Amino acid sequence: MKTLVLLISLALFAFSLTTLGGRVVTAGAQKDVPATSTIGDIDQPTGTVFRIGSDSLGVYKNSVNSVSSIVQGIGDWVLDTKSSSLRNVRIDLGDPVLGSGPAAPFQAATIPVRFISKCTTSMFTLTAGQTIQCPLAISLDYNGTTYALRSAEPTAPGTDSVNWTCNAVSGGKCTSFEMRPSVVQADGQLKNKMLLLKVSSKPNGTDMPLAQYYMSFDVIVTTP
Repeated sequence: MKTLVLLISLALFAFSLTTLGGRVVTAGAQKDVPATSTIGDIDQPTGTVFRIGSDSLGVYKNSVNSVSSIVQGIGDWVLDTKSSSLRNVRIDLGDPVLGSGPAAPFQAATIPVRFISKCTTSMFTLTAGQTIQCPLAISLDYNGTTYALRSAEPTAPGTDSVNWTCNAVSGGKCTSFEMRPSVVQADGQLKNKMLLLKVSSKPNGTDMPLAQYYMSFDVIVTTP
């Protein structure tokens, strides 16, 4: 009888292990964690305005003004303002990569967006001061059309990863993360090349690459 109970327990434990994106996690670790996302507007040392900035209404808190701001149970960051009638994000396409494509559909706009950064390592497992490189995808709505800014993804060749750095650890896991560009470009500025695409309106349609843009940003994410 004891042997049967042991075998059942081992089977249940094995079932609880799930592999997602190369990571092994337990079923109990899959809960999303609410987060506060702070999008910087100005690089304080230089006074340069970031190409990705806030709507000047303060931090983005989960479940406040219909905003979703979380670190998923697998350790990926999501910030989504598309369900909010109040909160938006400023996107500035004023620094194109010359010769990469046609003119931008807009110069700068404060619009509904959804960010997701899917890392191969859970951000919760980072130690203080540790930095990892990850892709970033931003879905944005402008004038009835959905566009996407993507970097370091299969659909965005020639673009740059973002850097995620753990700023603080509590209870054995990272609780404060900072996302910044990973590349100092030829002009000496810290900014990433990202690809702008027009997202197909058809469920199985192909997204249309438009042009690359240099994007600067500084986002701090904190969890309880």
